[in-house]
Amino acid sequence: MSPDSKILKNIVKELQREMTWQQKKLWVDFLRDYPVRVVRQKIVDRFVVDFFCMRAKLVIEVGEGFSELREKVITGYGLSIMHVSDEEIEEDIEGVCERIDEAIRMRVPL
Repeated sequence: MSPDSKILKNIVKELQREMTWQQKKLWVDFLRDYPVRVVRQKIVDRFVVDFFCMRAKLVIEVGEGFSELREKVITGYGLSIMHVSDEEIEEDIEGVCERIDEAIRMRVPL
């Protein structure tokens, strides 16, 4: 295991412990028990994404502030990225869950 891998794994553990309440709400209320496996804080290349569904090749990012480089690297793996703002989760969690469900169902037959 390279030193960079160890650092990223430590970052993942820390991010899982320190999830924002919006991330926790989305995880606990919806993604944790979704019929298609979704994981939280997944390493993709040299970045840690908030949520990842491998079967749907879908990354779900909560919040703001994602660089063009990050987007380019992640989409370069054939992955799609769905951005969800904190405000959307706060104001319309059901709508957010419906959008995620629709995005996954378009890619993976349930």
